[in-house]
Amino acid sequence: MEDVLTGYSKALYASWFYYKPARLLLDAGEGIVQALGKRIFGIRKVFISHGHEDHIAGLPSLVNLRNLSMGDREVPLRIYHPQADPFVGFLQEYLDKKQRDRLRYNMEWIALSPGDTVEIETARRSTRALAFPVHHTRGWQSLGYRLEERRQRLKAEFAGLETHQVRDLVREHGRESVVDVVWHPLVVYTGDARPPEDIEVFHQADLLLIDATFRNSEEAAGSRHGHIDSSMALAARAQVKHLVLMHLSERYTLRDIRKAIRAAGSTYGYPPQLGFFFEGRYCEMERKEE
Repeated sequence: MEDVLTGYSKALYASWFYYKPARLLLDAGEGIVQALGKRIFGIRKVFISHGHEDHIAGLPSLVNLRNLSMGDREVPLRIYHPQADPFVGFLQEYLDKKQRDRLRYNMEWIALSPGDTVEIETARRSTRALAFPVHHTRGWQSLGYRLEERRQRLKAEFAGLETHQVRDLVREHGRESVVDVVWHPLVVYTGDARPPEDIEVFHQADLLLIDATFRNSEEAAGSRHGHIDSSMALAARAQVKHLVLMHLSERYTLRDIRKAIRAAGSTYGYPPQLGFFFEGRYCEMERKEE
């Protein structure tokens, strides 16, 4: 997974993920600059789910080091965040005052609302980030993000045709009459929040990064975090290809987590790939553990 995604997630401490193909960050908790090193100079976009410290505390170091070091200053930095999140606003005010007239590269803060999309120019194919609502902070909106790629799919009425028949239809009627444009989910990120009830945003995602702070609904009662049971159930319904459970509470041992995942897997089934972050590091669930 590290050739595509690098990250860290530990409940209450820090959460951040670097998606290499698009040179972007999903959240920005502490530890980014130490873990990524020179790769921070290639980061073009940061998508913040909400303004809690464990999701934004790495931004000052990222902004400052890019400014002081000898890396490429031609690469702009765009920071996308939920509209009207006051904690993000406090950090923006601090950084704007600190870096005023001293910032040697272009940086911009951009507020988003659910349904907004952002083009990802650095991806190989036409790719965008879709902001969707998640339930976490009381009184203002938190966001999840879906990185989706534009693809073409043969219309249902032409399924089963031979290749040469499809080619003839395209020549006769044009490509638009033969194929549908779909936006395929490459990565879906919920932050450390309970996901929306509508699972369409997760449907057949290549990679789902989802909150699983607790083991089950009983332990999650009264919180706005998810749990292993619900996350495994959602991934099964949505036919997710690679499920990554994150933001796990440090109250659990590694054995506790594996046991809870196996129990949920026996009820809901397993995705083709399954892993989780424990004490900040990524752990794969192997077939023999199922």
